[in-house]
Amino acid sequence: MKKLGLCLGSGAWRGLAHIGVIKSLVKHQIKIDYIAGSSVGSLFGGFFAAWQDIERLEKTIQEFNYKKLLEILSDPYLHSGLIKGEKLQAFFNDLLSSCKIEDLPIAFIATATDLLASEPFYFEKGNLAQGIRASISVPFAFTPVKFQHKLLVDGGLTQPVPIGILRQKGAEVVLAVELYTQNFPFQHDIEKLSFLEITRISQTAMLAQIARRDMIKADLLLTPKLDDDWSNPIDLFKKFLDNQATATINIGEKIMDENIDKLFNLLHD
Repeated sequence: MKKLGLCLGSGAWRGLAHIGVIKSLVKHQIKIDYIAGSSVGSLFGGFFAAWQDIERLEKTIQEFNYKKLLEILSDPYLHSGLIKGEKLQAFFNDLLSSCKIEDLPIAFIATATDLLASEPFYFEKGNLAQGIRASISVPFAFTPVKFQHKLLVDGGLTQPVPIGILRQKGAEVVLAVELYTQNFPFQHDIEKLSFLEITRISQTAMLAQIARRDMIKADLLLTPKLDDDWSNPIDLFKKFLDNQATATINIGEKIMDENIDKLFNLLHD
């Protein structure tokens, strides 16, 4: 059987669909040889690569609550970002037992963006929690991660679907999950959009265009159809914490179930 690389794209709360995709792969006993993640894809992909237990990951998400969220985010800095991020990385380290990327049972790459070089940076070794922390560091919200004379922020800015690195590592079949392009063409009432919603749509349009550049390189591309009300950031956090988490996970599982035969044929061709 050919070696499978799983590419988990960026996309904020939509990334819960990644958990569903992995659930389906585990259910159908499909071996994952490599995982590359960007932003939220790095978060869930990294935890699965470390734990190899999708039920544990799903349970951890479902048990997450507002109190824990406030504890993690109560780390104000107000200089290069609203949140310093040290508590977040410590939280990840605690859950991941401070493991190193090179020691993971599944080969894993966390994708960040090097602001100083204006290019992607790939964590292929070192502390897993730090790699994830850099990959999800949305500018303005979190301070950048200083690492090896680099200034690292969210990987989705330059590589929302990091397919190429999987090819370089040896993946013969790449399954990619992309979470931006399904939002377009835009269907909402443009007369009622706030400036914040316009900002979010603009950012998503930019990331969708970058994603289109790379997603054609996948052997099998999944673009789960997810609702997006373009609401404020507080509502986005609530999607992680309320029952929509399970609904989004189920959407990811369903689209992978529907494409499992295609993947099986690619792996055995």
